[in-house]
Amino acid sequence: MPDGIYISSNSLKNKLGVKLGSYFAKKRYRYAGFSDNEFYIPTRLEIETFLNDNPIKPGNLSDESFDCDDYAFVLKGSVSLYVRNSGQYTASMCIGIAWGMFQWAEELHACNWALDSDFNLIWIEPQNGEIHDLHECRGNLELLIA
Repeated sequence: MPDGIYISSNSLKNKLGVKLGSYFAKKRYRYAGFSDNEFYIPTRLEIETFLNDNPIKPGNLSDESFDCDDYAFVLKGSVSLYVRNSGQYTASMCIGIAWGMFQWAEELHACNWALDSDFNLIWIEPQNGEIHDLHECRGNLELLIA
């Protein structure tokens, strides 16, 4: 059985607002949206295990036909399929998609975010499965969806 916790969408929005308020874009349009009323908050170990067991294999393309946003959507979709197929969860896993500026990317970049059961927000680089700390966001966060 999963070891994380469940949280309402409103509680999630409040927690993320406190953590991300200073990172949101100031001069650009920004959006944060949550599609469900409840989310499953996994443990850090559950997140790491999922990423290790479900890597997204890189392709041979180096253009915009499959770039950072596509990787982020594929990871989010993989998490959703995993939750559905496991039969162990009653809500979506709290792993979403973000667009912003990050220390490991030169320009506006899409990646994934997750909130773990200790309420640490992390960034996930879906192209290699690396986990980054909250402070590795350089700001200009435009999109946050779950």
